[in-house]
Amino acid sequence: MNEILAREVGEAEVARRENGRKATEESASRLLFPMLLLMMVVFAVLMIPAFCRCIFKEEFMRRFFKVLKDEKGVGVVEIILILVVLIGLVLIFKSQLTALVTDIFGRITSQSSGI
Repeated sequence: MNEILAREVGEAEVARRENGRKATEESASRLLFPMLLLMMVVFAVLMIPAFCRCIFKEEFMRRFFKVLKDEKGVGVVEIILILVVLIGLVLIFKSQLTALVTDIFGRITSQSSGI
C-alpha cells in the first residue's frame, strides 16, 4: 500500500511540474507581442521628436538622410543593431533560456530552504 501511495505522490509531483512549465512557457509567449509593441512605441518616441519640425515631405527626407549620414548618429544605430541581435537571440533560444531560468530559481528555492 505504501508503494502505491509513494508512486502516486511521485507521479503527482511530476505532473505538477509539467503543468508549471507549460504555464510558464504560455505566459512568456503571451508577453512577447506586447514587449515588441512597447519597443516600437519607444522607438517612435525617440524618432518623432527628431523630425517634428518638418512640415514637408522633402524636408523630412532630407533630415532623415542627414541623421543617417551624420556620425553622431552612429551610436544610436549601433544600439538599435545590438537590440535587434539581442531580440533575435532571445527568440531563437527562448526555450533554453526559460529552462535555464527555471532551473536557477529551482536551485535557489531548494537551497534557501536549507538555510
